[in-house]
Amino acid sequence: MFFSNKKAITFIILGCFSITVSSVNQRASFSYEASKNSLEAEIINDLRELGIANAVIDFINEKFLLSEPVYFLFGGEDGPLFDSEQKTIYIPYFFLDEVKVRFIQDNYSSTGVSEADVTMDTLMHTMFHEFAHAIIFMYELPVLGREEDAD
Repeated sequence: MFFSNKKAITFIILGCFSITVSSVNQRASFSYEASKNSLEAEIINDLRELGIANAVIDFINEKFLLSEPVYFLFGGEDGPLFDSEQKTIYIPYFFLDEVKVRFIQDNYSSTGVSEADVTMDTLMHTMFHEFAHAIIFMYELPVLGREEDAD
């Protein structure tokens, strides 16, 4: 299981909070860009099988009343990033591969957590991090200092 007890508790605590600025509930959604090679096809398969993107999107749609839709796109050449003009969060496949390779090179599995699990944990963190950028933009939330430090 990719959730540790500490992460599960954090996830539950986050679920106690929601933004209810708008009475119109727009939805978050996601899709996978078509794979360009076998590595990307394997990443898409892992994402579908493990359901991390589905879980994050379901959580966002359950806990947040959005004034505008937010779209997550897996694939592309740039990112991870939130594009405020497109209202799209981009998470490239190469990012997930780089994260997994880095954990493999650091022999992360010696901690008792597999490289695949920690890669999916990183994906979940990244999705929420980029979603925070979207929320800051959507609700024009004031940020003191660097936005990267605030979300």
